[in-house]
Amino acid sequence: MKKFHQLLLLFLSCVSLLCFVFYKHEYDRLRKVMEVLDMFGSTVTEEYTTSKQCLNRSMYIETDSWHRYSDGFYIYSAFKVSNEKDWSMNSVAVISRDSQSLALMKESLCALITGDAIEEKFEGIIEWKEISSNDVYFTYSLTCNVPEIRGDSHLFSLYDTKSNQLNFPLRLSNLVKKDKVSTLCAVSSQPLWKPNQLMKFINYYSTLGINNFYFYHQGVSDQIITNLNEFVDQSDGNVAIHLLTWNQPFSQSSIDLSLVQSECNLRHNTKAGPVITVHMGHYLVASGKSSIADFLKTFSKGPDWIHQANLTLESVCVNISNQGLIKSTKTQSTSAYMRLTDSGSLHANHQETLKIEPDSAKMFVFEPCYIHSMSSFDTGQGDPLFKRFSKLV
Repeated sequence: MKKFHQLLLLFLSCVSLLCFVFYKHEYDRLRKVMEVLDMFGSTVTEEYTTSKQCLNRSMYIETDSWHRYSDGFYIYSAFKVSNEKDWSMNSVAVISRDSQSLALMKESLCALITGDAIEEKFEGIIEWKEISSNDVYFTYSLTCNVPEIRGDSHLFSLYDTKSNQLNFPLRLSNLVKKDKVSTLCAVSSQPLWKPNQLMKFINYYSTLGINNFYFYHQGVSDQIITNLNEFVDQSDGNVAIHLLTWNQPFSQSSIDLSLVQSECNLRHNTKAGPVITVHMGHYLVASGKSSIADFLKTFSKGPDWIHQANLTLESVCVNISNQGLIKSTKTQSTSAYMRLTDSGSLHANHQETLKIEPDSAKMFVFEPCYIHSMSSFDTGQGDPLFKRFSKLV
């Protein structure tokens, strides 16, 4: 009997030890998941935003920014855009022209990491497509195709065989194109925006039928956020405004609209309707067109095309004496650029540069009026597009 008790005690001790080891193993895995959530927030991000909802009107402060993969190599947010069995992750990258960064791009691998109870890593096939380049860097669209995935919570991972690795949350979007909206994406080289100028810009394009805005900024004030919340509350239509931090990884003299457009198309991908990308403060006016969508129909050749429009840019200011607009004749008209796609094409096979005649459409930009130089301005009464712009403003 004594030996039986000893054997029973030994058996219970072994079972207890095994239970403790199993518990410790699962606890460590859960702790890793909680550390990831604590650092990045929820990894399933259909609406990875801070938002204010009002009926169908909304204002979002997005949490995305450029992520450093290595020196001279940066990645923005990642999106799942495929509704097939396999997964397709899409992002944009900015890569320095130095040989080390370009070599790292060729050596990089991609994967999805699940954050469920049993952590798994699903490797994918990575594809790079050049968007544009200058003397300092290249810009690329990045696609990671993963043939099989399990679990509900995911991180996008970019890594190499050495020590470089970058993990960040993957946005899971609604894959059914439900809403038909007209989207405007705007970016500025100015570090700060003035509230009255921003609200004038939004009101103008809202009048032309834009109801979905993506603003890529370098910092916004509390006053701007307050004004935007008031705007969406008081808006008659369904308007969505998204604020995204555009902490550019490289200093540059001019904004790369093609990169902004590629990133914005990823966000618009689950919606139907046109997308245009412009510089902040550039006002488009078209002859005989009551909305942006009608104007784009004139040029769009379908979702497989990306168009870059070259328009005349003219300066105007407000005449304080009669509260009207006057045109500047101090300098010659310059060029303004606008990017446009139909329904946010992600993998357009065709690109086209359009030269739009100044009697069909123009861009206007505001500048200060100086009383002592009023002689260098005119009323623009002979310009039908200027008259239409004055009426809209």
